[in-house]
Amino acid sequence: MPTVVHGPFNTSGTDTAPANTTAVTIQLWGAGGGGARDTAGNVGSSGGSGPYITQTVACTPGTVFTHTIVVGGLGRTGTDGPGAPALAATTCTGTVTSGTIALSCAAGPGGPILGTAPTAAVATSTGTATPAAVATIGNVYAGTVNSNGPGAPNGGGDQTTAGGVGTTPGGGGAAWQNTSAGNGGNGAPGQVTYTYTTSGGTTALMYYQSNRLIAI
Repeated sequence: MPTVVHGPFNTSGTDTAPANTTAVTIQLWGAGGGGARDTAGNVGSSGGSGPYITQTVACTPGTVFTHTIVVGGLGRTGTDGPGAPALAATTCTGTVTSGTIALSCAAGPGGPILGTAPTAAVATSTGTATPAAVATIGNVYAGTVNSNGPGAPNGGGDQTTAGGVGTTPGGGGAAWQNTSAGNGGNGAPGQVTYTYTTSGGTTALMYYQSNRLIAI
């Protein structure tokens, strides 16, 4: 069946199902946490990535979804210490044929300075729509292993540059483990993508229009 992709969106807003929609697949990522700065012990940890959740449900044209997309946590700067977590959860809500959509990806954690891994962020669904959503917890690394910023599940790769910004969507910021001057990297923002299945026709051409990948 033909599909129409709206997104990816890295800022908050709404999205509306296009004409002839029969189903939607929502993919939601949480924001990543910031990396630690450790110029003394050289074991500061990277921030944890945001988690990931996806749900595919029947959907009708004109259905409106609301998403709240959060920026990543700040990496530690200036003095040694932990990175900051992302500010809040990334969410998506709406009402579809079988019930309600209520997806949430918790904030990615900031990287500790003691070389231990932060607690992985989780994704949840409290809506009634079926089939149920499928969630994957965020990725985390211990600083004693490496300083890389972990990529989010089903997202980008790791940030392998010391103090680098996490990869979009939802990657954790890399830690700074060095006696020279430097700072922990910021986490990447969350993200949402809507893939609508539509009735009729054959997918023959795809093009971008207003940040939307259109298949006709």
